[in-house]
Amino acid sequence: MDSGKLLDAIASAQWFTRLGEAEGSDFVVPIKDLADWRGFISSAREREFGVGHPGDPGFPYSKMSWLPTSNDEPDPIYGTALTTEANERGLASKLVAAKIAAFKIAVQSQRSCGDVPALKSGGNDLTLAALSGGRYACRMAAAEALLGKEGFWCKLVQIYCQGNWPLAILPDRKVVVI
Repeated sequence: MDSGKLLDAIASAQWFTRLGEAEGSDFVVPIKDLADWRGFISSAREREFGVGHPGDPGFPYSKMSWLPTSNDEPDPIYGTALTTEANERGLASKLVAAKIAAFKIAVQSQRSCGDVPALKSGGNDLTLAALSGGRYACRMAAAEALLGKEGFWCKLVQIYCQGNWPLAILPDRKVVVI
């Protein structure tokens, strides 16, 4: 996917309109049971604050690591390799521009998101995390596209564009998607 097609896809993304409808593949482990998902959200909060009954949340929750939602979090796939390569190829300023463009288009596109009940359970609201994770993925996909390495992050953006939320990664690099 070239940069132009990536930006067009981000602009027309169907953010979070198909939660619970992800299809499984060799890259995706879907969460289809929204009641189970809400139970996980609630129990995760209880475990975080040391209340409730700790227990194994079950697969895929027990094995997943949340994908980044903040620009200052490290890239769990490439680390600093994309930035290093851009610097070595004299593309540092183009990398920054590409990431900013993707971010701006994602923010604008996400304005169409309304209330997303599947991202809420009791007092827990993961809407901001989902939106921020989408913007992070768009920035990283822009870096992949610029460097001709369309891979993990471009795949995630395609999942977001289809209306799902790729929220976590498993040890085998499969992505947990709701």
